[in-house]
Amino acid sequence: MRSKITHALAALLLTFVGLVGTSCIGSFSLTSGIADWNRKVSEEKWVNELVFLGLVIIPVYGFAILVDAILLNSIEFWSGNNPVENSSKQVGAAEAPAAFPLPPQ
Repeated sequence: MRSKITHALAALLLTFVGLVGTSCIGSFSLTSGIADWNRKVSEEKWVNELVFLGLVIIPVYGFAILVDAILLNSIEFWSGNNPVENSSKQVGAAEAPAAFPLPPQ
């Protein structure tokens, strides 16, 4: 019985390291999206602060960071696509500065 638990914990640890240990920080799009929404809730900074504290207490930010770090950033790293944003932009693709736009292809 003890051996099965040890093997299960070892498998869980290897899976976790495989997902998180990819050396990818990622864009944290889910967390950034929540923060962007929080900044636009109201023109009043106190209302935004109260909403922020509510999202921290409920742990919306904590859950978003966990999902970003373990799942979404790993998908972004391995596939090259950000699963949160609806774009076909490849991660790491070269972009021209705004002053020098690329011609249409």
